[in-house]
Amino acid sequence: MTRKDGLSLIKLTVRFLLMVILQGIMAMVWLLLIRKEAGGAGIFGYSYQRLALLIPALFVIILTGLLSWGLKKRPGWQSVLMDERRRASFSRIGILAGFLLALVSWSFAFFFHFFGLTKYLNAYIRLLPLLTYSFVIGLECILFITLVWLGGRKDKNGPRFKVLFGKTFWIALAIFVVIWLTIELTGLGIAPEFVSIISLNVPLLEGQVWFMAGLVVLILCLAGGWSRLPGREGKSSWLRADLLICIALWALAAGLWLSLPLPLNNYFAPRVLPPNYSIYPFSDAEQYDLNSIWVWKGAIKDIVISKPLYVAFLSTLHALAGLDYGKVILLQTLVLALLPVVMYLLGKEMHSRLGGLTLALFVILREMNSIRAVNFANVSNSKLLLSDTPATLLVAVLLLLTIRWFKTPAEKVDKYPFLIGGIVACLNLIRIQTMLLEPVLVVLLLIRYWKQYKKLFQALGLVLLALVLVLSPVLMRNHSITGVYWLDDPATSSALYSFFLDENTDDLDIPTVETEEDILNRNISVIKQVLTQNFGPLVLSMADNFLHNVISTILIFPVRLGNQIDFLSYLQIDEPFWSEVYSRANFLNFFNLLINLIIISVGIGSAAKKHLPAVLLVLGFYCIYSLSSALVRISGWRFIQPVDWLIIAFYSFGLIDLLRTGLSSLFGLGVSDADHFLAQYSSERKPRPLAWSTVIVFGLVFFITGAYIPLREMLLPVAYPDYTREEVCDAFQDALVGSSKEYLQADLEDFCMQENVLAYKGIGISPRYFKAGTGFYPRKYDPYFGNQDYGRLVFRTVGVPNTKVYIKTENESIRFPDGVEVYVLGEEQRKFEARAVLILGEENQLIVSWPEEETE
Repeated sequence: MTRKDGLSLIKLTVRFLLMVILQGIMAMVWLLLIRKEAGGAGIFGYSYQRLALLIPALFVIILTGLLSWGLKKRPGWQSVLMDERRRASFSRIGILAGFLLALVSWSFAFFFHFFGLTKYLNAYIRLLPLLTYSFVIGLECILFITLVWLGGRKDKNGPRFKVLFGKTFWIALAIFVVIWLTIELTGLGIAPEFVSIISLNVPLLEGQVWFMAGLVVLILCLAGGWSRLPGREGKSSWLRADLLICIALWALAAGLWLSLPLPLNNYFAPRVLPPNYSIYPFSDAEQYDLNSIWVWKGAIKDIVISKPLYVAFLSTLHALAGLDYGKVILLQTLVLALLPVVMYLLGKEMHSRLGGLTLALFVILREMNSIRAVNFANVSNSKLLLSDTPATLLVAVLLLLTIRWFKTPAEKVDKYPFLIGGIVACLNLIRIQTMLLEPVLVVLLLIRYWKQYKKLFQALGLVLLALVLVLSPVLMRNHSITGVYWLDDPATSSALYSFFLDENTDDLDIPTVETEEDILNRNISVIKQVLTQNFGPLVLSMADNFLHNVISTILIFPVRLGNQIDFLSYLQIDEPFWSEVYSRANFLNFFNLLINLIIISVGIGSAAKKHLPAVLLVLGFYCIYSLSSALVRISGWRFIQPVDWLIIAFYSFGLIDLLRTGLSSLFGLGVSDADHFLAQYSSERKPRPLAWSTVIVFGLVFFITGAYIPLREMLLPVAYPDYTREEVCDAFQDALVGSSKEYLQADLEDFCMQENVLAYKGIGISPRYFKAGTGFYPRKYDPYFGNQDYGRLVFRTVGVPNTKVYIKTENESIRFPDGVEVYVLGEEQRKFEARAVLILGEENQLIVSWPEEETE
C-alpha cells in the first residue's frame, strides 16, 4: 500500500468513527425525548434506569472518539492500520464483532414480540434507541471493513436480477396466477364443505419474515466480508461445519420450543381439573396416548393399535418418563427438534447451506407460533400428543433421501432404495393415506433405472425387503386379531368411508356388517360405488379441498397489509386470524400476495436451475399428499401440515437470491460465488456400492420399528395387576366396614357376583372431576365429558379390561394419584357407569354411587 493510499484509508476510517459518534449522540437524544416516567423521580425528571441506558452509548462515543484522535495524532497507530497483515487481523475481529452486535440487537428487537412480552413494553420502548444504535453500527462496521479496509468493490460483474427471472420462474408464476384466478372466479378452496375442521394451518407472521430478511442480509454481509480475508478455510472443514450447524439448530429449536409453556386449554389438552390438576390429553391425542400406555403396560391382548409407529414412540417416552405429561412432552420435543436439522439438510441439497439455514429457522419460528396459539386455535405441534409433527419429520427425511438418490449417478444400485422403502413403510404406520406412495415408489424406480432391468429388479427387491421388514409384523398381528390384513383397525377406516358420503346415500348399496372383515369390505365397497356413481361431484369436492390445501400452504406467508390491523399484530400471535381465508380484497393485499408469489417463483426457478428433479420430486409429493386428503373431503390445518413446509423452502431460496443479487449490485459483495461455504452447491453425489452392513443395520432398525408392539407383547411381562372376581368383591366388602355405606354390604355383595356386572382391578389414569353442570362440551349424550346435571369422576383403567369409567359423586375431595391401582364395580354396558370405585393408596378411598342415592 502506498503512503497516499494509506492516508486515504486513515481519513476514511476517521470519518467513519465520527459518523458512529454522531449516531450515538442521536441515539441518546432519542432516548431522552421518550416520554418521562410518572412521578418525575431521578435527575431532571428522568429515572435512574433511563439514565443508565445512556452509559453504553456514551461509552461507545468516548471509545470511538479516542480511536479517532489516535489515528489522527499517533503515527504508530497509523502504521498499524496501513500494515496489511495486521489490518486483516483487525478486520477479522471487527467483522465478527459487528455481526454479533447487529445479530443480538436485531434478534432481541423481534424476539421480544415473538415471545409476547408486551407487559414490558415500556422498558422495550426505552431500549429501542440503544438496540437501533447497536444494530446500525454493527452492520456499518461489517460494510465499512469489507468495502474500505479489504479493498472496495470486487464483484462488479456479479449476478444481475434478470438472471433470476428465467423460464422456470415465469412458468411457476403463471401457474400460481392461474390458481389464484380459479379460486377468485369459482370460489373453490375458500370454504369447502364442512366434514372436519377446515381451518388453515398456522402461518408465519409478517414480523418474522422481516426478521429473517434482515438476518439473511446480515449473514450475506458477513459472508461477503469474510470471503475477502486471507487464509480462507478449505473444503476439508465443511463437513465439520455442517455437523456444528446441525447441533446448533437442534439446540436452538429445543431451547425455544421448550421455553414456551404447556397448553392451558386446548381441545387436545383441555383445562386441568381436580383431583390432580394435571394435563391429560383428549380426543385423538388421548387415543394415541392411551394406546401407548396399553402397549407400555402390556394391556394389548386382541387390540389392534391405530397409528402403531407413533403409539410405539409414545410408549417408549412413557417408559422413560412415566405418566407425567410435561416430561413426555420434554422428550418428544427433544426428538422433534430434529425437524429443523433435516430441513437444513434438505435446503442444502436443493439450494445451498444458507438456503437450508433459512428454511430451518423459518420452521423453528412457525412452530413457536403454533405453540403460542395452542390455547385459542386449531393447531398441532410438539406440545400436543398428535402425530402430525412426527409425520412431518418422516416426510422430510423421505424427501431428503429421495433427492440424494436422484442426485447420485445410476451406475450402481446403492442404499437409497432400501432406506426409502423403509421410510415409506414407517410413514404407512403413522399415516394410512401414505399407502399411495408404494405405487409412486415403483414409478420412481422405473424412471431411475429405465431399460436397466437388472438394476431395476435389484432396487425393487431392496424396496420390497424394507417394506416387508416394517409392515409384515403389523399385518400378521392385525390379521391374527381381525382376520384382515390391514395396517390399522378396520373400524377406523369407517371415518374415511363416512367422509366419502354426502347427505344423499339413497343410491348406494351399503352392506350390513358383523365382523371386522365385513367392516373393511363394506368401506371398500362404498368407496368404489362413490367413485363410479358420483364421480363428478367427487372430483368437484376433491378440487375444492385440494385448492383449500393450496390456500393454506400459500398463506403460510400472511397477506394482511391491507387488513388495517394493529402494528403489533404483525409481530405476535394474539388471535387465530387464519381460522378462515382472512385476506381482504384490496390493492395492498393484492400487492402483498403478488410479491410473495414472485419470491416463491424465484425460489422454484433457482432450485430448478440447480437440480430440476429435486423440485419435481418435492412438488409431486405435495400434490400426491394433498390429493390423498382431498379424496376423503378433508383439507387444511393439520391434514396438510406434513408437506406444506415446501412453500417455506421455495420462499427461502427466492428471498436469498433476491437479497444476494441486490447486495452484489449495490456493494459488489462476492456472496454469489458457488465455491463459497454458504452458497456452495453440488448437483451430484458420489456413487457408492451397496454395503450389506448398511442393509443389516438398517434392516434391524426397520424390523424393530414394525415389530415393536408384537415383540413387547411376546417378550415382556404385563405390568398391570392380576385379580379374581372374589378378590374384587372382598376388597369392596372390607372397604365398606366402618364407612357411612356399611349398610350396603349385602346389596353390593349380591351385585358383585352377577354375570352382567364388571368387577375388576386395574391401573387408574387420567382422573378428572366434573362439577354438576360442567363438561368439555354441551353433549348430553356423552356422560363422560359432556355437560351433565350431576357431578362425576371420570378416569381410565389399564388392564383387563381397558375401560373408560365415570361414577356419579358430589364429593370433590378425591385422592387419586395418576397410575394408582383401583377396584371398579359396575354393570357391563357400552357407556360404563361404575357403582363403586376403590382407590388404593396410603389411605384408601371408597366412592359409592348406589341407585337409591347417587351420592357418595
